[in-house]
Amino acid sequence: MTTLISGPPIGKLCKRTRKWAHDRLRRGSFGPITRGPAGVLYAELSAVEEFVGAPFTPEQIAAAVAGQSDRLITIPTESEPEATHGF
Repeated sequence: MTTLISGPPIGKLCKRTRKWAHDRLRRGSFGPITRGPAGVLYAELSAVEEFVGAPFTPEQIAAAVAGQSDRLITIPTESEPEATHGF
């Protein structure tokens, strides 16, 4: 499972400004970025944790994205079985 996170929550998790987080996103400090809806930049949460040097708890992540559910995207990487509709 891949978890993508945008700039404002990254800033909150790292106790830095939103501008700092966006600058690091654009520079590639958090690895490859993904451009989401409306041009929002996302980085993989694992890459942000690696950059910071410490993992974030689920409580920290929930607090960072509070009220902004679109700032955290979870993408399943395992392929789901194909629906056969009983055939």
